Amino acid sequence: MDLEDEEDVGDGEDEGDSDYEYMAGDLAIYDSTLDDVDEILYVKDTLERINQADQGYFNRLLSGMSEPELASFHDNMQTALQLKDREEQVRKQCDEVDAKLHKTIPGQGGNRF
Repeated sequence: MDLEDEEDVGDGEDEGDSDYEYMAGDLAIYDSTLDDVDEILYVKDTLERINQADQGYFNRLLSGMSEPELASFHDNMQTALQLKDREEQVRKQCDEVDAKLHKTIPGQGGNRF
């Protein structure tokens, strides 16, 4: 059998299924409590707890990393914290805008904009 004779795997029944694409495809099928976990911050928090509990063990864990790897590791941790802070700022601003949009109009008895 030639490769030319085989059907393309992507040419299935769901081709052009706008509902599937609109609903985020496979991503919409599963919900998990892990969806809200930032893996880098989780590792950072875990390592901080290890360092507090046993600094010698913590040092042994990181001793296998070269100086450039340690620098990259620390940069990644710092970037993750900055992104988390930025996300919190944006979420707060969105909440403020949402609150303004849903304020009642004075004298209108609870009507919204």
